[in-house]
Amino acid sequence: MKAILLLCMIALSSALFAQKKPFVRVYDLSGKKIHKGRLHDIADSSLQLDKPNGVVDIAYQKIGMIKTKRSEGHNVLVGALTGLTVGAIWGTATGVADPEAYLFGYSSAEGAAGFGILGIPLGAAIGA
Repeated sequence: MKAILLLCMIALSSALFAQKKPFVRVYDLSGKKIHKGRLHDIADSSLQLDKPNGVVDIAYQKIGMIKTKRSEGHNVLVGALTGLTVGAIWGTATGVADPEAYLFGYSSAEGAAGFGILGIPLGAAIGA
C-alpha cells in the first residue's frame, strides 16, 4: 500500500513540474502589442515575461489587455465542456434509485442530463 501511494505521489509531482509556463501577448491601452513571451512572474506592480534576452518587467499601468495563446472561443468551449462533465457527474451521483418515492426525485440518467445541461452555461461563463 505504501509503494502504491509513493508511486502516485511521484507521478503527480512529475506531472506538476512538466507544465510549461503560459505564453501571453501583452497589449497597451490603445490595443497595440507591446510584448510577448512566457509568463515568468506576477508581482505587485508589474508582470514579468521571459524573453530570449532576459526577463522583462511590464508595469500594470501600461497594460490594456493580455491574451493567451488560445482564442477566447477556445476558453469558452473548454469551460462549457468542463461544466457539462461536472454537471453530468453531479447529477449521476445525486440521482436516487426510486424517484417516485420522493417529491423532487430523479433518476441518475435524468440527473446527468439535467445537471449537465445546467453546467454548460456556467462553465462557458467561467471560461469566458
